[in-house]
Amino acid sequence: MLEHLQRYEVEEFINEMERIARRQVVISIPVGRCHQQAYGGNPYQAHTVRGSGLRGMGGLIAQETSPLPDWLRLVANAAWILASPFSYYFPRVGGNMVCIKKLRS
Repeated sequence: MLEHLQRYEVEEFINEMERIARRQVVISIPVGRCHQQAYGGNPYQAHTVRGSGLRGMGGLIAQETSPLPDWLRLVANAAWILASPFSYYFPRVGGNMVCIKKLRS
């Protein structure tokens, strides 16, 4: 849902998540920017991004909007799952990404 919010809303939401989290914050979103470094003098902006699935296949496996018959949607779903170990290390090919930020204790 973060990709649907205004930037300031996303920042407020993530700041609140960091405030209440104990060890780390994990966010999964559709593929967008895949590398985040520290910026604005704030080293805590840096985080790790990992991918899942395959980019461009979301509409093929989505129940409500898929143009595929049920049996072929199952095949597409299997391809999505099987591609996840690869897209984990190469998030730019993923359909989603998982952002992980470890917090200081």
